Amino acid sequence: MRFWCDRCGNLSVLKGPAWLPALLALCALGASLAALQAALQLLPEQADVAVLIGFATFLAAWAALTRMGNRYAPETSP
Repeated sequence: MRFWCDRCGNLSVLKGPAWLPALLALCALGASLAALQAALQLLPEQADVAVLIGFATFLAAWAALTRMGNRYAPETSP
């Protein structure tokens, strides 16, 4: 995938191993499952609220992990 960099005005690509996005997704999933389990223990009668808490945790963890984990490099033309 190529991304446009507003700062330098050039195309850039993700730098790093190809397995990194999958690892970040697994970490976000683990965080959301832990939050879901904790919410179910705290609110056993309100499973719908617990699911919303788990989903919000997944979104927040995914956004934070991808922001911290992604590194970009200038695209080299062949």
